[in-house]
Amino acid sequence: MENKLKQFNLEFLAAGILTGVLVWLEAIFPLSLLLVPIPAIYIAVKRGCVYSLITFSFGAITAFVFYGFTAGMFIILNFLPPAIAVTICLKKRLRMFESVLISMAAIALSIIFFIIYVNFKFNSDLLTYFIDLTQKTFVKNQESANAFLIAYNLGEITAGTKTLEYFTQLSQSDAIQMAMVYVKDIFTSYLPTFLGLYILSSGLFNYTLSHYLLKKSGVDLAPIPSFENYTLPKNFIWAIVFVILYVLFGTYINEENYASISTTLITGLIFILAIEGASFASWFLKRKNAGTFFRRFILIFAWLVLYNVFMYMGIFEYIFKVRKSFNSIGDSNKL
Repeated sequence: MENKLKQFNLEFLAAGILTGVLVWLEAIFPLSLLLVPIPAIYIAVKRGCVYSLITFSFGAITAFVFYGFTAGMFIILNFLPPAIAVTICLKKRLRMFESVLISMAAIALSIIFFIIYVNFKFNSDLLTYFIDLTQKTFVKNQESANAFLIAYNLGEITAGTKTLEYFTQLSQSDAIQMAMVYVKDIFTSYLPTFLGLYILSSGLFNYTLSHYLLKKSGVDLAPIPSFENYTLPKNFIWAIVFVILYVLFGTYINEENYASISTTLITGLIFILAIEGASFASWFLKRKNAGTFFRRFILIFAWLVLYNVFMYMGIFEYIFKVRKSFNSIGDSNKL
């Protein structure tokens, strides 16, 4: 009993410290923020929600202390809802696809919460907030503006059409002014798409990594199906219908953001269908007795080169349910 208590105390303390460290690392390695909900989910499933909230508070307090009030609110609003959602999914042993969808919905809700906070606190929309935040960063550190300009124009510098010296010798005001033109263009064009991909990838990442760590620690959870058995549910057709209808008629609903929202929806739909296609391809290769290493190599290479082909394969498999037909017949009739 005493050993179990010590183990619990160590897990709880380690999870809290890790959450704080991940938030602190954001200034050096921004992708560390993706891991912030994981320790809280781990503790919530194993030890309960109260201990999980205390674990999560380590990250929030770290953000408040090192980066200010808005950063602390960002951590709470953006990571607490998905942590709660994934915890519920794991405890209720929901299927993977349902869990990932709930996780993605929670992340989308988190973004909406933060947008409301930004609007209330700064009387600004999210796009303007990020642009202003970037400009303040450039003003505080001139080198960051020059470094951004060099990175953005690296292709032309390498090709010789622009020189490195031109960007390194720019005055602070000129560097910031030029960098902000690029920043506004990037945020305006790609912020909705980035948010869509962030929702998709983080929804999957939060669930799968938490599931893996908890499974390794001996917690009994609903199994994750092998990749070649991954299939979209029947009611996914309504998501396809919604995207098609919005692309056709969305301009009448929200003309100002129509292009960016349409791009985000289409990007997300293509990504999900491509995953279905890759799963179908993996199933086919496995039936042909392809080895695990060879199968993964082919899938990764094809994903990089033939991404759109996977999308069409996903559409084909979703409509005709080839795997279901062959699995019901049995292994006697192989392709």
